[in-house]
Amino acid sequence: MIKRILNYTDYLILFSTFLPYVINSIGLRFEHLVIYFIFIFLLLKGDIFHFRKFSYTSVIILFFFIIMIVTFSSLVNGVSLDLEFLATFENYLQTLILFLLFNCLLLRKNFFTIKRMLNLNTLFHVLLAFNTCLIILEILTPYAEYFLPYFVRSPEEGLRIGTSSMGRFMGIFDQTFISGFAYSLGLMTWVYNFEKKRVKNLLFEGMLLLLLLIGGFASVSKVFFIVGILLSLGLFLFIAKTGTKIMALVFGSIFVLFIAPIFINNWIGIDYLQELFYGIVGETSLDKITSGRLGNDTGIYSTVLPQDFPMLIGAGFTLYNLPFFDSEFVQFFVQGGLIAIVLYFLILLKNISIWFSLKRKFYKEKGLLFAVLVLGFITAFGGPVFLMNRVRVFYFLLLFFLYKISVSVKNEKIKVI
Repeated sequence: MIKRILNYTDYLILFSTFLPYVINSIGLRFEHLVIYFIFIFLLLKGDIFHFRKFSYTSVIILFFFIIMIVTFSSLVNGVSLDLEFLATFENYLQTLILFLLFNCLLLRKNFFTIKRMLNLNTLFHVLLAFNTCLIILEILTPYAEYFLPYFVRSPEEGLRIGTSSMGRFMGIFDQTFISGFAYSLGLMTWVYNFEKKRVKNLLFEGMLLLLLLIGGFASVSKVFFIVGILLSLGLFLFIAKTGTKIMALVFGSIFVLFIAPIFINNWIGIDYLQELFYGIVGETSLDKITSGRLGNDTGIYSTVLPQDFPMLIGAGFTLYNLPFFDSEFVQFFVQGGLIAIVLYFLILLKNISIWFSLKRKFYKEKGLLFAVLVLGFITAFGGPVFLMNRVRVFYFLLLFFLYKISVSVKNEKIKVI
């Protein structure tokens, strides 16, 4: 029975990321229970640490060293073993465990194949469609308060109320950049699925696309508007056939003319979206586009750099007097110093080199994974992608899909088709 369940490990883990909190006060979600249960079971079976000498293995090793340097820094700096420490440490640990789990699955013939990724993508689209339905309830009805406490940690606190009052709705996601990142991944993989599937249910695919667009628009996330949509359009133009492009133009025009006005008339976020659009167009500065993270003297980078902390090894598992980490680069630099940030850049460079190794016959997969890597890099300026709640699971599934294809290029016994 358990072996049969393990055959659906990737589906179970992905599905669990959209389930509610088990204990909201301590941030315990069903996702944690599923991931750690499967990890412990495979660990006891002796399957977890079966490594083969593949190029992507260095990514796992490099991230392990990031954890080691941040742990060492915590000991050197005497960081208190409080809830903040434990929560941050668990966040790092979960990413490493996901890497080990997916590495364990990668060499099994049924996992990370093109067919399986098409199914995983569709599951992710359905889950995002469910989230969009929650967003629509949030926009059009007063009943959101009944479900939000189960899916969002402390929805009554300032961040959630502030975004909702501006008409920025996220459903189960805690922050707008996470919602924007999720719907960007959803849109890009929808384009890939639509072009890759031989048999399509146009009504089903059309409904999924509509709900993905509504959910992405409702978040009013710059990640979605500036990065996700542009990358999805670029991917579509790169891999789509001419007939599909014409059909998309027709249906896109219908959406803009008839369906979009119905949604916009009931959405208070349209004013914020217009303000965002005119602000960026009228003042195309790096400061405006990155919300002050780059390009001025008041953003998060300017706040962190003058801090008096050990620059070589960082401050450890702590926020170090900062209200939050508004960037993955900042988080690794503050917590692990220059050593951690160098290791992180080595991971990014390794992913790029693996992408370059893909053969031309995988041009659709290469286009998708290029978009995914660019999205991850740009989003990292606004938040921690490798440590992101809920959505990192699907992001890592896509990364290991890239790794499986690269392995199959060098080892003909390993198939992805």
